[in-house]
Amino acid sequence: DEHIFISGGIGYQKPDPQAFKYVENAFALNPEETWYVGDSFEVDVVGAKKAGWHVIWFNHRKRPMPEGDIRPDLEVRTVEELMDVITK
Repeated sequence: DEHIFISGGIGYQKPDPQAFKYVENAFALNPEETWYVGDSFEVDVVGAKKAGWHVIWFNHRKRPMPEGDIRPDLEVRTVEELMDVITK
């Protein structure tokens, strides 16, 4: 239970970078070494990148990359690709 963070309980909701910073502080994470896997570009990729984290966009819905400056570090489309990236 201490590893589950719910927006109502922490006071922040993704994509607010403070939601990511809350978890970062709880686990004493170094943002330069922290990776986040998310399937929502607007919520997961944007929030984690604004918090200074690395991001793998699990784009299993095969959506086009939104316009703008924010980009994931990696994009994968299948569970197999994701597992390959994580194990390497």
